[in-house]
Amino acid sequence: MGRANMWSPPDQGWLKFNVIGASNRLALYTETWGIMVGLEIARDTKINYLIMETDFMEAFRVITSDAANHPVLEYMINRIRQLLKMNSMVSLEHTFHEGN
Repeated sequence: MGRANMWSPPDQGWLKFNVIGASNRLALYTETWGIMVGLEIARDTKINYLIMETDFMEAFRVITSDAANHPVLEYMINRIRQLLKMNSMVSLEHTFHEGN
């Protein structure tokens, strides 16, 4: 495994929140819910410098794509987008499973 696939600590003053949705049938729902809850915890506890990481590309895609249309997850996707816009120092990033 190369260095690029290994977990790396955040810069000083930053925190990382790694989301791993361990559910076979509801992976997209579970991962999206975890991202939303993590962002709400960060907001409620006044964590301003945060890197939210997910290894699930589909969750990353539906959240970051303007064209993403997923009626079942619409509330959570919109809430995540709203929380990300509230703080420009919070980012959502995709990482490979080995790095999460």
